Amino acid sequence: MHEERLLELLNEGIRHLHKAFPESQCLILALEVDHELPDWEYLAVSIKISLSVEEANSRLNAFTHSWLLRHAAEVGDRLLFDLEYV
Repeated sequence: MHEERLLELLNEGIRHLHKAFPESQCLILALEVDHELPDWEYLAVSIKISLSVEEANSRLNAFTHSWLLRHAAEVGDRLLFDLEYV
C-alpha cells in the first residue's frame, strides 16, 4: 500500500472513530514495531476514554463493523485502532 493511501485511510478511520466516541478529543498515534518481527511496522491509534468497559467495547465493535471491516483488505496489518482507559 502506498503511504498516501495509508494516510487517507488513517484520517478517514480517525473521523469515524470520533463519531463513535464524540466525547473524547484525545488521540494517541504511535508507530509500533513488533519485537518478534522487526520488519513489521504499523500505526496504532488509541483514543482516550472514561466510559465503562461494556459501553466502550460496544462502540469499538460498532466502529469495527461500520468502517474497519469495510477497509480491512486495504488496511491489513498496517493500522490498529484501540482504546486507552483513563
